[in-house]
Amino acid sequence: VFGWLLMMNRLNTKFMLDHKNCAPPNCDLSCVLCQSAAVEDLMHLFFLCPFAQNCWSLLGITWDTTLSLEAMFIRAKLDYQGSCFMEKFLYAAWHIWKQRNGFIFEQKIPSFITWRQLLKGDLFLLLFRISARYHDVIISWINGL
Repeated sequence: VFGWLLMMNRLNTKFMLDHKNCAPPNCDLSCVLCQSAAVEDLMHLFFLCPFAQNCWSLLGITWDTTLSLEAMFIRAKLDYQGSCFMEKFLYAAWHIWKQRNGFIFEQKIPSFITWRQLLKGDLFLLLFRISARYHDVIISWINGL
């Protein structure tokens, strides 16, 4: 569901909540991950924010943010040198979202190190749910983080 919401630009970012008139009055729309004045919309939060860019850099995923969202994904997937592009994207984006929500709802300071540790933990748990023939791919990915 998260992946669909992201791809359809339906995640409840601060901008989206404000656009739907669901944000609290006088809500600060700025990004909590980079503490900049940039409005937290989908493009900023997942692709333009320095926090997110560090995450993508670690995974070797590059984004051409001059393109539409759909074209960005097509280009990034074609340019990506590794395997399991969509799986890596979704896990990484999910943990970016969790870092954002951790700050908003639990006052946890966003941290690239925490993002990385939690991503690795989820990938380790994935080993219990997938066929053994894919374990080497996941272990290789975990070790590369």
